[in-house]
Amino acid sequence: MGITSSTKKKSVPPFPKEKHWLFGSAYILRENAHAIIPELIKKYGDIISLSLPLTRLVIAANPEYARYVLVD
Repeated sequence: MGITSSTKKKSVPPFPKEKHWLFGSAYILRENAHAIIPELIKKYGDIISLSLPLTRLVIAANPEYARYVLVD
């Protein structure tokens, strides 16, 4: 039986390695998120992934990427 597209492991966008075992990336955003996020984008690229308690957040910082996700 072959692997179908629904069972293949999906790749995750780059994410900060500095994360808390329980709170994920939320602890690095707790004080100054609006200043930290641009630094993360600079370090990891235009698409980044943040792990937050109970969810994962993906940020598309390039307007073309955001348009693709929201419109196309």
